[in-house]
Amino acid sequence: MLEELRVRDLALIQEAWLEFGPGMTVLTGETGAGKTALVGALKLLVGARADSTMVRSGSSETQVEGRFVTQDGESLVRRRLSADGRSRCTVNGEMVTVSELAEALGPHVDLHGQHDHQALLSPTEHAAYLDRYIGEPAIRARSEYADARAAHVEARDDLERVRLEITESLRQQDYLRFVVAEIGGVDPGVGEDADIEGRLPALKHADRLSATCAEALIALRSDGGATDAVAAAGATLSRAAGLDPALDALADRLTTIEGLLGDLAVDLR
Repeated sequence: MLEELRVRDLALIQEAWLEFGPGMTVLTGETGAGKTALVGALKLLVGARADSTMVRSGSSETQVEGRFVTQDGESLVRRRLSADGRSRCTVNGEMVTVSELAEALGPHVDLHGQHDHQALLSPTEHAAYLDRYIGEPAIRARSEYADARAAHVEARDDLERVRLEITESLRQQDYLRFVVAEIGGVDPGVGEDADIEGRLPALKHADRLSATCAEALIALRSDGGATDAVAAAGATLSRAAGLDPALDALADRLTTIEGLLGDLAVDLR
């Protein structure tokens, strides 16, 4: 029930404050007295579309306030409409949107006009009218439908969850098959992991080891390197071959060293 209505700067109304008592209240007046403006103010409070032309000429904004008492308690509703078309709504001091305002108060206010009836023209109310007309059978059928609908939604969600689980299971199977095939292609042997682990340091420092080997190979095989020096020493001793058994033994050792240096150079490559 609407207990109070206060209107300021709406159309022709500068300020109006109405208090309503029990029963029916009738407002009468001449054309242009402001009856339609009061109905317009009530429409603003229940979420109707606002138009900046509703603001009283010379005013910066229209303000409409109403105090409603419903089964949920008392509500103080305020709506302000500025001359530039901006609209602000509050319910019990809390900011709300126009749609929230309509949802909160629309069902409690029914406006009858010469050419329209607000609730009858709202498709969202038609099913409720039919339910009330049919009575208990409709209420019971609607309850059964709601239960069946909820069960259907739950079953549909469960089915979708199972489908997703099956899809994920198949994906995991494909991955595991791939892993098994990869392992089979490698064909690992017993103890191979320990061998690979032992080679990891060399693999980790491969660039450094390669550069070191190249440098050592140059030291062995370059002109004037170790190989050339050993060969030159052997050639020198060979000129005195057969003169001294001890010297011949040293020459043999140089020949052996030269062969080892050659093998070492091959390995360093």
